[in-house]
Amino acid sequence: MNVLCRDAVYADRVGVLSRGQSSFSAEFSGTFAWIGVPIDCISAQVPRSFFSTVCSVLSIATLDHMPATRDLTDAPVELDDATVTYRGDRFRRYLDADTIQSRVAEMGQQISADYADTTPILVSVLNGAFMFTADLMRAINTDCEIDFIKLSSYGAAKVSSGEVHELKSVDAELEGRDVLIVEDIVDTGLSMDFMKGRLQEYNPASLRVATLLHKPTATEPDLTLDYVGFQIPDLFVIGYGLDYGQLARNLADIYILDED
Repeated sequence: MNVLCRDAVYADRVGVLSRGQSSFSAEFSGTFAWIGVPIDCISAQVPRSFFSTVCSVLSIATLDHMPATRDLTDAPVELDDATVTYRGDRFRRYLDADTIQSRVAEMGQQISADYADTTPILVSVLNGAFMFTADLMRAINTDCEIDFIKLSSYGAAKVSSGEVHELKSVDAELEGRDVLIVEDIVDTGLSMDFMKGRLQEYNPASLRVATLLHKPTATEPDLTLDYVGFQIPDLFVIGYGLDYGQLARNLADIYILDED
């Protein structure tokens, strides 16, 4: 069945390989288990307007069932046999690419709904959040802008130094804007606390935070995190933008230090 869809949130549901008003082919049959509604379809030419309307309705219907976060803090740490080695340390795969992308799509759907009537500006935290930011922006189906800020608190170490340094400021005018900070991980929370205070100086209309990972047991200040991908135990993680001394950012999966 040839259909047209501009809603990136449903890309992984129906096999879309790219955003935009591009044509794709997908066989709809049986049940959409992810929403619990049986939809039996036959091959037909479906107008873009009809499919977009269906996407919008499904978006609204599923938001109430979407988890605020995926809490892995108390779950047993399940690792597979995939390993990588960096700087003499071995790491085992913790979150695979499919799991990450599924959660990013959910976050994009929620952000799209929350910013439906405005044009937010995403402030991505370099270097670690660049990969998450790119995927998150593709999952947001409302207009948005992008800028970058760069902080440093890790260096080449496995734990935060506790000292936050601003290496690059934002270039955009943030006064009166709806600002969404996009971070790869909130660990001690010191960097995020610093950054929220710094960006508040620009007098934005609103300031929210989206982070892929959060270590709640390690976080010291009382922080409000509006969109959290996964809450995880206090583990050292690499991959999907997260580095170990600037290495391992290019991994599609997320790995944790194998201390066995």
